[in-house]
Amino acid sequence: MGLRLKVDPGFSKHHLEDVPVLLCPNHSNWWDGFVACLCHHRIAPDHRFGLLQEEEHLDNYAWFRRAGVLGIDLRTSRASVAGTRTALRYLSGAGLSERHQSSSLWVFPQGVLLDAAAPIESRAGASFLARKSGARVVPIGFRYVWMREAKPTILVLVGAPIDSDEATPERLDQELSSLLERIDARAKSEDLDGFVTVVRGGFSLQHFWDWLRGLLRSRSQ
Repeated sequence: MGLRLKVDPGFSKHHLEDVPVLLCPNHSNWWDGFVACLCHHRIAPDHRFGLLQEEEHLDNYAWFRRAGVLGIDLRTSRASVAGTRTALRYLSGAGLSERHQSSSLWVFPQGVLLDAAAPIESRAGASFLARKSGARVVPIGFRYVWMREAKPTILVLVGAPIDSDEATPERLDQELSSLLERIDARAKSEDLDGFVTVVRGGFSLQHFWDWLRGLLRSRSQ
């Protein structure tokens, strides 16, 4: 697989200065968390990396926590309280090192892994975190497309930031759906003008382990 990224003309890294940020992609593939890791330095290079993941998955891969993955139990609203508090503390800057300007947290607004063809229906969680933390929200489209190749290319389109008080579930649905439609149109016409190569075709689990080792090493310094 290869990975390419393009940013919306309305996006600027200046919009992320000195504020916490929620990076909100759609969720349709097991690789999505890995894609978020690889794209983070292109989108918010001065921000600490964090990703919100279902607690049950972290039970099997507990060492992900050292890489910045936070757990949340989504089975019930009551169960999710502890994970929500942890996410808000993270966004507030708790434990932030001097080398980071602020905190960015990747959150999948849909809450669960869904088929790529499923309509976007965001849960209330991402909007709640934005409202409570004052975080700016960046909608991001992820698509896995086949373009005359044996393996898919992952296309990532970064949308314009949304202020915390405007980031309702309905607004996220609208923005994510629009980004995915734009990616689909580009893929259909095989027009990738403006998409920057993040990883060339052929990356695999080995890339994941290499990335993880590098991140853990940097966090231990």
